[in-house]
Amino acid sequence: MAKKKTTYYQAVCYTTDHCDDDLIAPSFWNPTKDRKEAANEIMTEIKQSFSYAKPQNGIGPDSITIEFRHNTDDNNSWESKVVKSIGHSKKFLTMLEQGLADGSIITVMVTIPEYVNLCNVLINERKDVFHINSFTI
Repeated sequence: MAKKKTTYYQAVCYTTDHCDDDLIAPSFWNPTKDRKEAANEIMTEIKQSFSYAKPQNGIGPDSITIEFRHNTDDNNSWESKVVKSIGHSKKFLTMLEQGLADGSIITVMVTIPEYVNLCNVLINERKDVFHINSFTI
């Protein structure tokens, strides 16, 4: 008797190195049977990106850019939105989370422009790319 196969979903984040823009090793979250849980983990990270978009003493960017790709036949078209705050973007962020949860959005890239980090080091740009891997066991 064949065992029933189970599909798992795993949130993954790729990011550029903040010094020389090389791609650094990806971050993985624990696999889950619930795609919505993986989408929620990604959205938590995206929302934390807004901490860079709140200028302190006039230093830092006033917005971040969120690009996303729909799960279509060509998978080449990206949509983009410049976001200044979580409060003014709740509808957009809800749409993004629902798209990740139902699989209609497959990739999200968050770009944080030039900012000064906590160590007073100027960072040219940071890009985080989020994706949900799926596999069946």
